[in-house]
Amino acid sequence: MLAIRNLLKNVYGCIRNISKKSGRNCAVLVSGFSVFAMVSLHANGFGGAGRNKALVECSAMKSTEEIQAEGSGTAQQEGGTVQEGQEEREGSAQQEEQDEKEASVQQKEQPEKEVSVQQEKSAGAKKQKKGTSSKQQKDKEAEKQETAIASKQQEKGTSSKQQKDGTTKQQEGNGAAETGTEPEYPENTFAVSCRQAVHTEQSKLKEAEKAQIEKREVSTVCASVEPVQNEVQKPPANPYGSIAISEEDYDALLRIVQAEAGGEDEQGRILVAEVILNRVLAEEFASTVYDVIFEKSGGSSQFAPTADGRYYSVEVTQSTVEAVEKAIHEEDISQGALFFSARRKANPYDMAWFDNNLTWLFQYGGHEFYTLP
Repeated sequence: MLAIRNLLKNVYGCIRNISKKSGRNCAVLVSGFSVFAMVSLHANGFGGAGRNKALVECSAMKSTEEIQAEGSGTAQQEGGTVQEGQEEREGSAQQEEQDEKEASVQQKEQPEKEVSVQQEKSAGAKKQKKGTSSKQQKDKEAEKQETAIASKQQEKGTSSKQQKDGTTKQQEGNGAAETGTEPEYPENTFAVSCRQAVHTEQSKLKEAEKAQIEKREVSTVCASVEPVQNEVQKPPANPYGSIAISEEDYDALLRIVQAEAGGEDEQGRILVAEVILNRVLAEEFASTVYDVIFEKSGGSSQFAPTADGRYYSVEVTQSTVEAVEKAIHEEDISQGALFFSARRKANPYDMAWFDNNLTWLFQYGGHEFYTLP
């Protein structure tokens, strides 16, 4: 005890020598530390009970005695805090007891409720099963009744049909006996349908034959009409009959054919003569044979023999005369050609003009024949 008193005296002396500001600070620190210690040491604040609670109470009692010994001011403060802690403990203990009671009550009520719910469900399921079974029984009874009624009706119908068939057969037999002919039985529906199908097919075949006959008739009529139209549309075999050829024209045509195609066969000579006759008929050239032969284009002669003198020096042969006669009086074989040229003997520049400005028709012998595009 003496040691405690001396300690307290020393503490009191130190406290007395401390200034007011530092004393206040120390008081605040001590009070805060004491509150913190009380809160941390009281396990009841964290929901503790039993042994923890007893330990907390013992520590609280010791702390109160020490605080009362230190000073009256601090003792009063600590007493207030202890009372508050005790009140809080008592309130928490009461709440825990109430919670335990409520939990026990709920645990008791829950199995009872579950049992009642299960009983209600089982009762509902039994009712549903009973209802479905009763419905199924009713449906089965209704189906049985319907089948029985349908079978009765079928039996009645078959009996009535048999009676009718018997009466009709008897009547037919009587009629056949009276007339002396065999009774006629109703035809089978399948046979009737087959006959109808055959009849429809035969009618279709007849219609197709009629259509083919009509087409043939039309084709024959068209074939008889087409030759007439072709005869009207075709140009005459000899288109040069309208050309008036004088003796001068005839002599000039013989000389130019001899000079241009003297080395060709009869057809080659005919083609050259027909080119000159085609030019007479064309609007782009002169209207007489002589003028066509001596016509110039751009200052140059159209036919080279008139420029180099061969036109005047040639001797007309009998084959040339025959070829010119056929060209004047027989069919045109030149396809309307207006130009001809010997590519091997001609100037390349002249042939380039032929190729670029004219339409090539065909080649015969040493000559190529062209027309205007």
